[in-house]
This record gives sequence, structure tokens and C-alpha cells, in this order.
Amino acid sequence: MLTNQLDYWRTQLAGELPVLDWPWDRHRPATQSYRGALQPFHLASDLTNALKKLSHREGVTLFVTLAGFAALLHRYTGQ
Repeated sequence: MLTNQLDYWRTQLAGELPVLDWPWDRHRPATQSYRGALQPFHLASDLTNALKKLSHREGVTLFVTLAGFAALLHRYTGQ
């Protein structure tokens, strides 16, 4: 089942992905440097637990749940 889900998302996300222009995003340099950084954030424990329960109920990892949310944002924003 997980293999089918992964294959689906690989197909859906194949090719070049658009850049999301979030209002809090920093200016992107003309040449990508691949120098990453961490941006820590905290979710309330009740929200984290609810997301974990949802993931478990659907038989997916928390990563897949959050990736689905990102895909949903893309669908609604077009970015």
C-alpha cells in the first residue's frame, strides 16, 4: 500500500516544482548556493498528537501526512 502511495506522489510531483512565494520568505539569490539552514518551529503538543493519530489511522507516516498538507496548499494557492 505504501509503495502505491509513493508511486502516486512521485508521478504527481515529477518534473520541476514551482517556487512558493510566501510573504515571510527571504529574497532568493539569482544563483542557488545549496547552503541550507534550519528554521526551528514548535507545534502545540495536542496538534502534534492529533497529526500522529491521523497518520496512524490512515496507515502513513507523519512525513506523508505533512507532505499531503503541502500538496493541498499547492492545489489551493497554485504555488
